Amino acid sequence: MNRYIYGLAGIAFGAVLIFQYAVGLRFGWISPLIGLLFALLVLCARYFPVGTRIGKVEFEVSDLAILMALALGGPLSGFMAAVPGAVYRDRQRTIFQSASYALQVLAASFVLGSTSGPLLLSPPDFGTTYVVGLLGAGVAMYVVESLSGYALLRIKYGTPPGEWMREILAPDTPSQAVLLATALLTSYATVRLGPVAAIALFGGSALALGLVRFVRDESKKVEELEDELSGLREERAQLHASNVAFAAKMVEKIGRKDHLTHLLAATSAVYAEDLAREFRLEESKIEKMKLAALLQDVGKVSLPDEVLLADPEKLTPEGRARLAEHPLHAEEILGSIPGYEESAQWVRWHHERIDGKGYPDGLRGEWIPLEAKILAAASHYASVVLTLRRAEDDGSMLEEARRELIDACDRELDGVVVRTLLRIIEREGEEYALGRGERFSFGLASAEQGGGSAKDGPGLRLISGGGGS
Repeated sequence: MNRYIYGLAGIAFGAVLIFQYAVGLRFGWISPLIGLLFALLVLCARYFPVGTRIGKVEFEVSDLAILMALALGGPLSGFMAAVPGAVYRDRQRTIFQSASYALQVLAASFVLGSTSGPLLLSPPDFGTTYVVGLLGAGVAMYVVESLSGYALLRIKYGTPPGEWMREILAPDTPSQAVLLATALLTSYATVRLGPVAAIALFGGSALALGLVRFVRDESKKVEELEDELSGLREERAQLHASNVAFAAKMVEKIGRKDHLTHLLAATSAVYAEDLAREFRLEESKIEKMKLAALLQDVGKVSLPDEVLLADPEKLTPEGRARLAEHPLHAEEILGSIPGYEESAQWVRWHHERIDGKGYPDGLRGEWIPLEAKILAAASHYASVVLTLRRAEDDGSMLEEARRELIDACDRELDGVVVRTLLRIIEREGEEYALGRGERFSFGLASAEQGGGSAKDGPGLRLISGGGGS
């Protein structure tokens, strides 16, 4: 993977030198000014996500900003606009993203330059030649971005071409069509209204999208706050504390028998929490996800020892049927805690499979909620890691854990969730991937010890809490 990233960076650097020698970058006042304006927009979009969603299609204004900077001010503007989106705390990710953006801008510049050139560096002409050039530039950027991204997925995870086209390329194509249409409209406005009016219109539209998203998110927070404040808050907090503490004690009791359940609960809670953050779920839902992961196997308290302690593959049909009932019992226990009725359903379905062969309801694919898919992936990977703990070689153990997770992709587990978990594991490092460290410890603070206020939640403190990715 490192060789690919540095190789891509070398290709990008060489391409920039060749482009500068053959064509050259114009350094007049217009190009840097346009680049700076769009770079500021990309920077705002980076920290205050600006975009809109139509179904599963996510359209980000930052992608459009880079293309428009190139279309209006040339390659120098495009390079400047891309800078804020290429900088990350992780050095390798920064190198890869910088190289990808550089190649995208160069490819688009070559296509656009072979037709009409940037609008503001030549007499404005919104004609057929410019339209074809802009469309070609947008397609060139998309092709370069897609191919460089797929090569990385292929090297890191062995993603087959068919899966990449089905899961990533096809869903992303409509958003690219919207991006190109918006770029054409903005270019037309530049010719008809002037560059200042067009950029103001573009920035105003981006701001409007950001405000829509902000208002939507804030409205959800207000609704959740109103729900939390209804009723007697102190009484509800105490009830939460007592019920959750009781359920957590039962998990500990099961763990003392099989020496696994409590470890699996704590490890799953960490991965589920970080997955929920990666999917940008609301903070209140993230806390519920963590608690649901911690208590997902509490229903095993109803199982006799001959079922609980036996190898699942050696169970009789009656034993397997009893084992398959534990999500139902866990749902009853978690559902008895006010405010966690929805979480109880996630727990009920955390053994469902994408292919419909799971239990207890045999749900398939899109019928399984995202939260249940997250619980399933977190629990599956945590179980694999804990099972492989006896291996002496961390490297082989880590590879085996990843391989088992990939093997379950799109069969047992949701492919998008699996790839997201793999990305988190790659980012956080080996100790995290092996489920080691203080975050993965199972701990409990009662309402008397750790406080049971409404602000602090139900009185349960998982030592793994906090942070996130």
